[in-house]
Amino acid sequence: MNDAGARLLAAIRDIFRHAQPTPEIEEDFKDVLAVTTAALDVRDPPLQADGPDPASGAALNHLPPPGAGPLGEICRLTREAAPMMPWHYSYGDKDGLAERVAFADLVGPAGPYVSERLRLGLTLVAADTLYKMHAHPARELYFIVSGHAAWTAGANTQWPGPGAFVLHPPNVPHAMQTAGESLLALYVWRGEIYSPPFYTEERVL
Repeated sequence: MNDAGARLLAAIRDIFRHAQPTPEIEEDFKDVLAVTTAALDVRDPPLQADGPDPASGAALNHLPPPGAGPLGEICRLTREAAPMMPWHYSYGDKDGLAERVAFADLVGPAGPYVSERLRLGLTLVAADTLYKMHAHPARELYFIVSGHAAWTAGANTQWPGPGAFVLHPPNVPHAMQTAGESLLALYVWRGEIYSPPFYTEERVL
């Protein structure tokens, strides 16, 4: 995914360069800019990613079409790089969601661009799909690239659209419910980035 992945990572870096962070997420921005700049400055390209696992390969049918502007460019570059990215579903496939929800790290301990500092990647949720209430020890910042969903964290639900940032503090249960369009969002994990997410209905916090 060398060339396509590098162009996608550069476009993601530009999003964080030009957006204006609130004080609450300023440190997230600093880390993203530092890590993406360091990754793109490495002369040796990253190792070829293994590509999606079989079920998540089917999930890529739900990628949104490219549109205009910087967010449309992220969609276009994601579609270009997607066949070589390590898409997966983190929870096994007992609930049948592996073909409708998928994640791919671009940067992270096991990502094509290696970093121990944070994980940065993409979340894809198909239309009319519930990504059930889940949690993780990592602090998570989302940036919505395409689509709308009902985002629930604790007892609060909001409907942010493309261009919005959504912050989930560590271990706060949250969920996303899409309607008539798929959701594509960037995620940034900081802090405890090695512990996997879990569905809260299957584990007591």
